[in-house]
Amino acid sequence: MVRPQAGYSLAELLLAIGILAISVLSVLALSLRIAAASQKSNDLMVGEMMVDRLLDRVVAEVRNDKPPGKKAKFWGTADHLPWSTGKFTADKTEFEYEIRARTLVNAKGDTVGSSSSLSENRLKKVDVVVHWWDSKNAGRPGYGRLTTQGSRLVSEAQTQ
Repeated sequence: MVRPQAGYSLAELLLAIGILAISVLSVLALSLRIAAASQKSNDLMVGEMMVDRLLDRVVAEVRNDKPPGKKAKFWGTADHLPWSTGKFTADKTEFEYEIRARTLVNAKGDTVGSSSSLSENRLKKVDVVVHWWDSKNAGRPGYGRLTTQGSRLVSEAQTQ
């Protein structure tokens, strides 16, 4: 009587190695995707901080009228034109921004906050859009020019 030998066949061994390889590669791919998503989230957070800084700067410049004439330009700019555009570099990343200031109107088309009295309290909605390119991650799939935006209401009385 011939006894069967204990052990695994070549087919079973190849199947086990294949399943192990697929599992390891799946975990590796998942960890790379998580790292990329985390980096992109951090980059967007930096962009949002830049938007907040720009909004704060706009309100401060208009309130303090620095440079002189800034307040008049802000309240007199046509709504369809960008109020300010530019570029700046922070932490080796170049940011581009566009700031639009739009006077709010009611359903009748009247300026919100305006009256016939001497004290005007118009409202403007300030929109800031920031674009940047993270050159460190430029070769990464799905990674390219990043954009974030923010808005703030500014009242004329607030800038007095």
